Amino acid sequence: MKKLTYAYVKEYIESFGYKLLSDVYISNREKLLLMCEKGHKYEASFGNFQKGKRCHECAEVIRGDKRRLSYD
Repeated sequence: MKKLTYAYVKEYIESFGYKLLSDVYISNREKLLLMCEKGHKYEASFGNFQKGKRCHECAEVIRGDKRRLSYD
């Protein structure tokens, strides 16, 4: 399997509106420091990011909104 470059990983992450704060990409399993569109900083591996695991704080807000019932 071909090793991914830092430039590729950075471009991929930023195509989703996230910002890569880490200076080095080692492997698919090593954690990277990321920042979401809302400014939350968190760590995730590139493999998990590709699988759709994104910002934990934003995910909690989305889950809460889905569970909340309307007055209607």
